[in-house]
Amino acid sequence: MAGDYYAVSRQLLSSDLWLSEPFTRGQAWIDLIGLARWKAGDAWIKGHRIALKRGQLCWSVVKLSKRWQWSRGKTARFLGELETAQQIAQRKSSLTTVISVVNYEKYQPNGTAVGAANGHQAGQQAGRRRGTKEEGEEREEAKNTPPPIYESLEEVT
Repeated sequence: MAGDYYAVSRQLLSSDLWLSEPFTRGQAWIDLIGLARWKAGDAWIKGHRIALKRGQLCWSVVKLSKRWQWSRGKTARFLGELETAQQIAQRKSSLTTVISVVNYEKYQPNGTAVGAANGHQAGQQAGRRRGTKEEGEEREEAKNTPPPIYESLEEVT
């Protein structure tokens, strides 16, 4: 797989061009990979902090449906298909769904050797430093709100 990828800034995921029309299935898959945490961190959902590992994202079917401009049923079926194909794993609760991209490292290598060898490291690092607007808001909220940390969704429900 070395050399079979290219760097894309995460800023694309919030651009009008990316979000202007209903997503294709391929675009939704790429969106999941792009929305996944590139390093471990926390997500804030309704005042609860949820610890996420690299390659995980914390989005409900409702939020993904709105983002992708799909029905809830189509979104749930698509996520189910990805799970059956072992491309993702889902942990659902009444609060949210934590989605883990299986083999995230395959899609987003973390090592410097692969990126440097293929001339992509600088672009990936620049994208990582910027983060997304939502991550910035999450960090700001984290500074002002100290609720407990949940290592798993089972603790929340």
